[in-house]
Amino acid sequence: MLREITVYLLCIMVNFIEIDSLNPLSIWQSLSKENWLKKLRHDWCFGILMSPMNIPQTLGKYMENLGLKYILSSGVFIAAVTSILMGFLNMVSGSVIFIGLSFAIQIVSAFGAAAITNVNSAVANKEFPKCSGSVFASIETFLGLGNMIGPLIGGYLFELGGYTLPFVVVGGVLVLVALAVVILLPPDQHSSINEEPTTKISILQVLREPSIVLYIINLFAGCYGFGFFLGTLEYLLRPLNLMPLEVGYQFVLNSATFSLFACGWGWLCDVKSSSLTVCLAGAVLSFLSFLLIGPAPFIDLPFTLLLVMIAIILLGVGNSAQIMATFSGVNQEAIACGFPENLATYGLVGGIWNCCFSIGCFIGFATGGILLDLVGFKWASMSAVILQSIAIFFTLIYMCYKASVNNKDNVVNEETVFKNDYDLIKQYGSFTKTTRVRKHSSMKVHLEHE
Repeated sequence: MLREITVYLLCIMVNFIEIDSLNPLSIWQSLSKENWLKKLRHDWCFGILMSPMNIPQTLGKYMENLGLKYILSSGVFIAAVTSILMGFLNMVSGSVIFIGLSFAIQIVSAFGAAAITNVNSAVANKEFPKCSGSVFASIETFLGLGNMIGPLIGGYLFELGGYTLPFVVVGGVLVLVALAVVILLPPDQHSSINEEPTTKISILQVLREPSIVLYIINLFAGCYGFGFFLGTLEYLLRPLNLMPLEVGYQFVLNSATFSLFACGWGWLCDVKSSSLTVCLAGAVLSFLSFLLIGPAPFIDLPFTLLLVMIAIILLGVGNSAQIMATFSGVNQEAIACGFPENLATYGLVGGIWNCCFSIGCFIGFATGGILLDLVGFKWASMSAVILQSIAIFFTLIYMCYKASVNNKDNVVNEETVFKNDYDLIKQYGSFTKTTRVRKHSSMKVHLEHE
């Protein structure tokens, strides 16, 4: 039990602090605008820099060989070093060199981010198999808290010591966290009674399962909406003439709502085994959110701050539902489909989940800006509505199919029981005698067992 608690607390600490290494990137945005944004679109390039892309797949696949301790400590150390390096980009002169170094540092940083996110999913499933959804949700909650507090700390440090100080402070703290992981995290347990032997499974094997693909569709739709929201909200709020602090509060409102509801959705997925229902609820709420936030061109509502805030709250609740449900769902379905219940499976499935999460956020962030230029926000937001509609449609189709299969199984079981009872009645002559024979057989088996 001590091992599980130690691993859990370290994961919470790592995620709470590591997300702060991303928050100073908002300061990097202001620097980048002075260097090269006259030629390149900012949201596209920033989206690329923020996306780990396909790296999580590789790390997840080899997690059992490398071990949780090695991957987590390495990931935190990489995040620390790259954060410090980002703090010295203000000394670079020349747009080409600035762009090249920014991309190089963030590509390396993606390995660290991928390592940490993969460990989150593996720890939740391996160390806490009976409540993995709740554990992962609590880790995501602290991630959201870090996302809320990070900009405040970063802004204060920027005012105190300029561009370099926020990055160096976050990087220095992450170095200490990496040392804490090395010293405090217990060694990996390679053998377990409940763990099945290692067998090689591939990404294609996992993606051949329709139930897993369904959860991935929902995850992509949710992450696309989240990325679109991050990339376009500031533009949407411009007609309201808000102060910068008031604009920041809208982003905090989304993070706070996500963090507040994440644990509840995770608990529902664990205790009620209702990942599919939670997923559908999240898709519907996100669908409504993007209809209201513009509002949609065919909805005759005045554009007000109150309407935007209601839409942001709906998006936070729906987004947390989709993310928590898809995490629990893909892992539950992987085991139900017959994949071995070991760290290799958790690592690979978690890697696929993290990869789809990153790609969805990246595409939402990048294409949001392009659609914004082409058709304006109201029509651009319809891309998120369409994706959520697709997710809702396929989820309902699968739920109906699953319900029909369960009904058929129940009918077959009832027919089998009735046939067995009929055969026994026919053999022994009456229902009373049949019941007596059954009791006698059960007692005989029980006595033989004793």
